[in-house]
Amino acid sequence: MQLSLTSDLQLRNVMEVYGPLLYVSLARHQSGLPKGFAFVEFKRSHHAEEALFSLNGQ
Repeated sequence: MQLSLTSDLQLRNVMEVYGPLLYVSLARHQSGLPKGFAFVEFKRSHHAEEALFSLNGQ
């Protein structure tokens, strides 16, 4: 995941390219700064697999 992503909306825009989303949440510290990981749920599992394959290591 790009470290420059700072909002759920930015993350949603990156991930929805791979398919319909049910849930997006960027994990944050109490200070509000991103922790560097997020939770993303796709409507269909094959969309999640495509995103994982395409974005792995980025």
